Amino acid sequence: MAELKRQTLGDATGKVGHVVFRIKGNKNLICKDSVRTAIPTAEVLARRAKFALTSQICKGIYESGILKNMWPKPGTNKGTRFSEMFKKNYAINGTPDHIGKAAVIPAHGVEVKNALVTLTLEGMTITADQFEASAQIDPNVEKMIMAEGIVIMTTPTVAGDPEYKVLSIKTGQQSLESDQPISLSFAFGGGTLGEYKSYTDKKVFLTFLTLKTTGEAVNYTEQFNN
Repeated sequence: MAELKRQTLGDATGKVGHVVFRIKGNKNLICKDSVRTAIPTAEVLARRAKFALTSQICKGIYESGILKNMWPKPGTNKGTRFSEMFKKNYAINGTPDHIGKAAVIPAHGVEVKNALVTLTLEGMTITADQFEASAQIDPNVEKMIMAEGIVIMTTPTVAGDPEYKVLSIKTGQQSLESDQPISLSFAFGGGTLGEYKSYTDKKVFLTFLTLKTTGEAVNYTEQFNN
């Protein structure tokens, strides 16, 4: 703190940059402005963590491939597919400590029985019963099948790694045989495999997509997870 001695323009008050002028009695004082940063509450920190997790989940869905196109695109000036994903996922997921749920599809899809995800050292195997007649799969149109979704990984084994990471999952396409069980596999590659191996806990959220021979998606199934 200092005192202004020569006041050619009269008493100075107010703030200039990080300097504050104050009048105290007969003195015109110069003080350094103290910037006070509020400490976020536990509630604020939890909300920020949930927001960040939701963003990563939606990014994983959006980058998985065809799956993003199964989400409805709002009308003009009403948001985007990403915003629709975010709204639904923010309502149901938790925080990195308690992941909760994730929605890779916008609504309840075609019924699929006994869907099972089995994690492997490099990825996963994905199996399910054949579609029942009630699923109303059109074999003349829906010729191929694949699985898409995300894996949310927590508990890193490498010091300094983020507390969680979300990776996209997209299997290859194979022929859809209506009278045969579904069996797909997926393996991470390159640097992504290293990321996958560096986390202990993994939660997978998937759906099957049926496709035309052109690769255009027709239906998605109800969501399943490990």
